[in-house]
Amino acid sequence: MKNYQIGGTHYIEHKIQPWHIVDEYGLDYYLGNSIKYILRKKGESKENRVEDIKKAIHYLEKYLSNLELESESKTKLTVNQTPIYEGFAESFFGLG
Repeated sequence: MKNYQIGGTHYIEHKIQPWHIVDEYGLDYYLGNSIKYILRKKGESKENRVEDIKKAIHYLEKYLSNLELESESKTKLTVNQTPIYEGFAESFFGLG
C-alpha cells in the first residue's frame, strides 16, 4: 500500500503509523483508536494533546467496560449454562 495520509501529516511523518501497530498486535477497534490518539500530535498545542489523551482514555474506558461485562457474564449462568447479560440492554441504551 502506498504510504500516504489523508488530512494532515501527524501520522505519516513517522516511520510507523498507528495502523501498523494495530495490525501487528491484532488490536480491536477500541484499543486501536486509543493508540491512534496517544500517538497523534495534532498541531503540538497543549489543548489538542489534552483532547487527544481524553479521547484515548474514553476508548480505553469502553474497552475496560466491555472486559468487565464479559467477565461478569461468564460468572452468571442460567440452568442450561448459557451466559446471560443482566442489564445489558438498559446500560447499552442508557435506560438504567
